[in-house]
Amino acid sequence: MKKIFSRIALGGTLLLASPSWCHGQERAFVIGDNLPEPLPVEGRKIAMIFDDGPLPDNTATLLDSLKKNGMKATFSVVGKNVQAHCDLARRIVAEGHELANQTWSHPDFSSLSREQILDEVRHAEEVIHKVTGVHARFFRPPNGKLTEDVAEIIKSEGYQILMPTFDSGDWRSPPPGVVSKAILDGVTPGAIILAHESFPKSVAEMPGIFEELSKRGFRSLTVSELTGEAAEKN
Repeated sequence: MKKIFSRIALGGTLLLASPSWCHGQERAFVIGDNLPEPLPVEGRKIAMIFDDGPLPDNTATLLDSLKKNGMKATFSVVGKNVQAHCDLARRIVAEGHELANQTWSHPDFSSLSREQILDEVRHAEEVIHKVTGVHARFFRPPNGKLTEDVAEIIKSEGYQILMPTFDSGDWRSPPPGVVSKAILDGVTPGAIILAHESFPKSVAEMPGIFEELSKRGFRSLTVSELTGEAAEKN
């Protein structure tokens, strides 16, 4: 599994380019030239990543719809949001979803020292574990932005770096229906699809997306489950 995930996370991959919901800054293409390929899995299995939560209303909307459609997801959570919305974080775990660490405050890493980066990561992990009783296995870089030096800092903490194979583009705040069309037209087996809890218009489209994916026979797993199945196939 480590071999497979290293290809997903860093080996020749492209880190996402989009604005930060906290800082309004542009994400940068940092490593490689293209998004990684979907994982080799049997059947129509995918994974969904939701960044920036947990957030009132938005997280509940996602959880209700995921439950209705028998789907799982990976929620990349911001530590201060976990602390502020403990019940939502606990519900994510209780309903069988996965948590990834997305730092304490969603900062721009380019302005931080090594010690400050470690503090962001460790503070978030401490809160995640205190609130939910679980340790995050994956790390999602704020803004999808990561240099090789910072990646090494993160990996030294024992994390696997979580990057998608498919960008829903919801961070562009497109007109209604565009995110749905992007996902439903572009989804393929083995895809790891990125969306955000911090864009309400995108969240509002997710129930319809989940329902249509379910009708088409797609099954959404956590990233751990999807990478595990890909590893078994290889």
